[in-house]
Amino acid sequence: MRVRAVLVVLALVAVVTTPVTGGVTPDTAELAPTAQADAGQPSGANNTTIAIHPRPNGDARFRVSTGFVLDDTNDSSAFRALGRRFEEGSAGFSVETFRRAANESSIVTGRSMNVTNVTRNATIVGENASGPDTGRLVLGFTWTGFARTSGDRLIVGDAFNTTRGTWLPGLTANQTLIVESPPRYIVTRSPVGFTNGTLVWNGPETFQPGSPRAVFTSRESANRTTESGGPLASLPALAVGVGIVALTVVGVYAFARHNGGDASTADAAPPDESTASEPAAPPPTKTETELLSDEERVEHLLERNDGRMKQAAIVTETGWSNAKVSQLLSAMAEEGRVEKLRIGRENLISLPDDGEG
Repeated sequence: MRVRAVLVVLALVAVVTTPVTGGVTPDTAELAPTAQADAGQPSGANNTTIAIHPRPNGDARFRVSTGFVLDDTNDSSAFRALGRRFEEGSAGFSVETFRRAANESSIVTGRSMNVTNVTRNATIVGENASGPDTGRLVLGFTWTGFARTSGDRLIVGDAFNTTRGTWLPGLTANQTLIVESPPRYIVTRSPVGFTNGTLVWNGPETFQPGSPRAVFTSRESANRTTESGGPLASLPALAVGVGIVALTVVGVYAFARHNGGDASTADAAPPDESTASEPAAPPPTKTETELLSDEERVEHLLERNDGRMKQAAIVTETGWSNAKVSQLLSAMAEEGRVEKLRIGRENLISLPDDGEG
């Protein structure tokens, strides 16, 4: 029968919220399906969406939505029965999974976190219309302290981590993660494209510690106002940062010299032309390093590595001692120039946003 097949969709949320290393383990009874499959499974593909709506104060509203096709009246009747139990809290995925994740994330970030204002809704969309109906279970809640606030910036990412790794290791097929810009904020850092301030990750996708990550800046304080999908949105992340936050004159000069050198090499310009435009042609990396302070050199390394590096990699790249790098990063973290995240025995260093420095 298709009655039991309705519950298969609940397994999707278990996949989403089970961590790689077991940091936050959901209860089997809460998330496992009552039947893995049978001959009457609905023909439509199930789908799960986690939509996160950060707020300027750092809280975020979550909407975990699971939907599937109901082919006939038996499916619809089964879903209605399931929906009643889901809304009562006696069936379906549990908010306790996210409460455990919040408790673990609070330890890592040092911010107070709670899961509050829980809602559970079951709906059928498309009744009496052509084509099959769609049943949808929606779990809503507010995760307090989910995003880190820093002045006019809102940083999303560290709350995905626990003391043993990330509680969101990835997405499978038919799973989607959505993060929306808060009202009157714009995206100033994102590893994915965005439209109208909405960032979308479609599965299959694998997330490493420290990701997914996004930085939002209030529109009023941004040095340049840009609409999502506009000219700045098509540039690399570093270029967007330069447009949004002012860099030191030395930093801008070093960046231009570095990119100019790489471009001339990659384009394989004729010898006469390259000699005329750059008569001195000193090694760009050495010149760049001499112009930068220690802090700026660390920031430049991070910018060239997508904004994140392990502390050990910074030691290797700079040739500095472990003690010097540790002291420098601690001072930069206190000033808000970098973020330090402890993952196992290693420190993950990242930029608060592309333009900071």
